Amino acid sequence: MNLGEFISIDYVGRLKESGEIFDVTMEEIAKKSDVYNPKVSYKPVNIVVGANFTIKGLDDELKKMKVGDKKTILVEPDNAFGPRIPKLVRPIPLASFKDQEVAPVPGAYVNVQGIRGKILSVDGGRIRVDFNHPLAGKVLEYDLEVKKQITDNIDKIKSIIQFITSIEFENINIKIIDKIAEISVTSQDINNKTKEKIAELIVKWINDITKIKFIEEFDGKTKSENKE
Repeated sequence: MNLGEFISIDYVGRLKESGEIFDVTMEEIAKKSDVYNPKVSYKPVNIVVGANFTIKGLDDELKKMKVGDKKTILVEPDNAFGPRIPKLVRPIPLASFKDQEVAPVPGAYVNVQGIRGKILSVDGGRIRVDFNHPLAGKVLEYDLEVKKQITDNIDKIKSIIQFITSIEFENINIKIIDKIAEISVTSQDINNKTKEKIAELIVKWINDITKIKFIEEFDGKTKSENKE
C-alpha cells in the first residue's frame, strides 16, 4: 500500500506475553475469545496509510502489504504505545477524589486534571495512580488483513469522519460540488474543533477536495419530540 491510500482492515490485537486480546474488529472472534462487548460495533476499520490513524508498527507493515494479504506481526513498544515511564505513576491526595465525589477503587480508571489514569492502590490519604497508557511497555501481536482499498471520494470522506467521531456511514450525508464537500450528519453534533480536524484531514488526503462546508439540518422538532 502507498502513502495516502484509503484501506479497510481487520485485525486481532493481543499482548505477546499473555495472549490476551485487547482489541478485535471481528464479532465472531470476540465471542469465541470471551471478549465480546454488545456496545461495540465489530467491523473492519477504515484508515489512511501513513496518516497516523494507527500505531507506527502497523502503519509500517501496511505499506508492505496489498489488498487480500494476511499477516501476523509483532510490534515493539517503541513502535506501539511507547515504553512504560515510572514517573507517570504518581500519588494523588484523597481530597482530589472527594472534591470530584469519586470513590477511589484499585483497578478503576479515573480522570485527574483531564488525564486518564488507573488506580493501583489506596493507602490512607494517598492514592497511587498510573498515568501510563495501558499498553505502554508491551510487545503487541497482531493478526492483520487488508480487506479492500477505498477509492470513492464520498466513502473516503465518510471514513475520515467515522474514524474521528465514530459516526456510522448511514448517518453521514455528503455532496461534492466543484471540489467542495458539503457535509451533514443526522446522529449527533460535531464541535468546531473536531470539524477543523476533519476538514484538515480531508483536504490533506483527498486531492480532489479543496474546501469543506458543514451543513446543519433541522426538522422543526424539539429534542424531546425526536426521541419519541
